[in-house]
Amino acid sequence: MTKRIFCMSLTLILLLSACGVRQTEEKENLAAAIDDNLAVIMSHQEGSGFVEYTVAHKAEYDEILALGDAALPHLFSLLENGVDGEKAVVIARACRELLGAEDIRTSSSANGRGWYEVFKVHVLRMRARNTMEYIEENNPRSAVLLEVLAIPRNTPVKTLPPLVLPVANAYDPTKPLAEDEFVLHNGVRFGMTYDEVLAATGEDVVFLANNFNFDVAERVNIGQDGVQYGFQQKAEDSEFYLLGLSIQNGGDYDGMTAYGDTVAPIFRDISIGDTLESVFDKFPVRDRELKQWAEQALYGEPPANYAILEYVAGVEGSYYSMTLVADHCSAHIVFSRLEQKVLGVILSERNL
Repeated sequence: MTKRIFCMSLTLILLLSACGVRQTEEKENLAAAIDDNLAVIMSHQEGSGFVEYTVAHKAEYDEILALGDAALPHLFSLLENGVDGEKAVVIARACRELLGAEDIRTSSSANGRGWYEVFKVHVLRMRARNTMEYIEENNPRSAVLLEVLAIPRNTPVKTLPPLVLPVANAYDPTKPLAEDEFVLHNGVRFGMTYDEVLAATGEDVVFLANNFNFDVAERVNIGQDGVQYGFQQKAEDSEFYLLGLSIQNGGDYDGMTAYGDTVAPIFRDISIGDTLESVFDKFPVRDRELKQWAEQALYGEPPANYAILEYVAGVEGSYYSMTLVADHCSAHIVFSRLEQKVLGVILSERNL
């Protein structure tokens, strides 16, 4: 009986060992097939660009895509191990096609390694907010990258504070703008970390690739619905905190105009397209007469809790700029010169 059990156990061990060897061989064969196809694709004239590479060797590129999700571990590994240049562009494009709906939107400069670095940050921060089991169920292709990066399954999830949404129209037009009014409709406010803002906006944002690297960058940026969110590290903290907000229709940034139009009010029910007079109505403005070449005091006195209006004449055009300061926060509202309507708003925290 004991001998039979021993034989059965030995057989099971041998079977498991054989399965492991077979799986390793399958992975190695798949990696070799991908490498061979990439070598053929990259044999085209250097400097041709992604379209020329893949048109000239469409069969090889399609063979990589035909492998489906099984190709992602090796493709991610190649990018993680430093593949750069035009080869990285081809690999990244294949990854993006295989990721499908799990891909991220990035600015135009994010191609090849640029896209990979942004996507990796996105997946790592997603893991910081969610369990591995959640990601495997809801973003299974993104979970492949976490396996490639060898992120431990038991890494704890961050606990984020509850989101507090602003109360609509809760302001007094006879009083100056207050610091606690610097809150967007989605609950985003200064003092929030990058992860807290992502919890408020959701994952459907544009990752602006300029300096988007938490390891080396002083600032990182994302965009959604016409709002650009800028983050910066505090000197005494490794966290990235919300530093500034730039709000305008079209969201032109880094050559890209694709992250949406602003539809929600900013504060005091002010929206893109509102007239200067209607904005005056929302504050205790003491002087409404426009002064083309002089700074115009609207209320209060510097250095804190005041508002001024200036006429700015430049090479690229002229406009009115309203500055409102409330303790540690400031707002700059830009109005068109002729129609005198809100073109954009910049909000910033001054003590970061």
